[in-house]
Amino acid sequence: MQFFTEEALQSLLKVEKVHKYAYGYEVLRQLGIIRKSKSPTDDRYHTKKYGQSLRYGQYGVVAACINHGIKASKSEADSINNILSQWIAFEKWAAGQESNKSYKNGSAFSYINYYKGSTVNEYLKSYPFTS
Repeated sequence: MQFFTEEALQSLLKVEKVHKYAYGYEVLRQLGIIRKSKSPTDDRYHTKKYGQSLRYGQYGVVAACINHGIKASKSEADSINNILSQWIAFEKWAAGQESNKSYKNGSAFSYINYYKGSTVNEYLKSYPFTS
């Protein structure tokens, strides 16, 4: 039984980007390990240290790591540590953007909806993460 034709597969997966797929897979795998690790303060999703990155923003972290870690020739672990150390600042910046005002309810910001929304990808690309 054949699920995909070779042409269909090539349109989905670009061979020249296979290194990004592998890098992203390893980042996501390592984020899962971090997420499952015990927090000394019983903070299940490590929100005090990493904001909502491990709860709602895992794919955003993967995208940021691919965009910035590969360019800087960083290992997946170094890239994760670098991006996660900046994540709370990113979320604060993103929450303050005019186009994200629909995610605000009073002084609260709905991260669950933000990470499913239409602006997250644009902001991940435009936020000045340092390498």
